[in-house]
Formats: sequence, C-alpha cells, structure tokens
Amino acid sequence: MINDVVGASAPMHGESKREELRKKMQSKIKLASTLQGLQGAAREKSKKADTMASETGDESAAVEAEDSTDESLPPLAQQLVGTWKPIKTENYSNYLKDVVGLNVMIRKIAEKIPLTPTYTIENGMLHCIVSCPGATAVESSLVSGHSTSYEPNTKVTFECEGVWQSGPPPNFTVARSSPKVLKGAPITACNFINDKGQLVLKQSWGNSCFTTTHTRV
Repeated sequence: MINDVVGASAPMHGESKREELRKKMQSKIKLASTLQGLQGAAREKSKKADTMASETGDESAAVEAEDSTDESLPPLAQQLVGTWKPIKTENYSNYLKDVVGLNVMIRKIAEKIPLTPTYTIENGMLHCIVSCPGATAVESSLVSGHSTSYEPNTKVTFECEGVWQSGPPPNFTVARSSPKVLKGAPITACNFINDKGQLVLKQSWGNSCFTTTHTRV
C-alpha cells in the first residue's frame, strides 16, 4: 500500500518540477524580450542623435536631442528644440507700438535689439525663452489648451489658448489676451519651420502682423 502511494506521488512530484522549470524559462524569455526592446529603443535614440550631429556638425546638438526626446509631443516640437537667431524682421515697429505700447523714441531702440528664442523640452513639455539684451527674458510654455503667460517687461499676464496643428506647415498656434492690451482683443502667435528649415514666428492682431525669421545658432 505504501509503495503504491509513493509510486503515485513520484510522477506528480516530477510534473510539478517540470511546471516550475517551464515557468522559469518563460520568465527568462520574457525578460530577454524586454531587454531587447529597451536596447532597440536606445539604439534608435542614439541613431537620431548621431543623425542630428552629422547634419549640424555639433555634437552638443546630439546630446540635446537625446535628452529632449519625448514621444508624447508632435515631431515639430523636436524640430524646434535649440537656439535660433533672427535674420529677418517684418513690422516689428507696429507690434511694439500697438501691443507693447512703446513710444516712438523707445521703439527705435527696441527695434535694434535681436530677439533670440531658445526651445527646450522638460517633463514632456516644450518651453521657450526669448532673450532680448537690455530687457528681461520672456518665458512661455507651448501647451495645448488653456494656460497663462507672464510678460515681465510690461508686467502683463495673458490668458492663452494653444493648439498643435498638422498644417501645412505643422505649427503651434496660441491666442493670448489681456484686458490691459488691445482692450482684450486676441493676439495670435504661430510657430513653424519653413521649407528652408528656418524658424518663423508670426504674431497677428487686428489687421496687422509681425513676423520674424530665424536660423539656428
């Protein structure tokens, strides 16, 4: 009787060990697959960075590209990342007069100050800092939906409504307004890359438009 019990339990014990080994093998296969996926993503990320470095001749741009990658943002966001210098400005004087509220003497000085935007991606969000020598840099975030932005030089807070658009060309457009500026009428700003790879910032209010074209620093 005892022999019968032992004989019956032995196959069950062997089956249990085989099941345990099978589960361990499955776990190892799953882990290997996960590692392969992570390695593939890392290789793709490195490839993008190397491509940018070869195109720009700037290895720091490659590092910046690696650090800034965020798949939750549209491709345009990645293209905007970096610092841009102005090469062409149109109708800036009217913008300074109507929107900023500067008198003619100060406008003449302000028109000579280059506006240099720098875009970065942090925590899945695209940020822009516009540097202007002699004035406080203006910071903003390119956010879909409602947000607020503060203009430190005029001490005005704007209510903003932004949207990423597929174009053409792909762009980020934001309408901002404040009762302290243009009696609350909206000012629309559009960020996009033209067919020459240049950054174009276009701001519109009423029947007027102020446009700056930039190239990478």
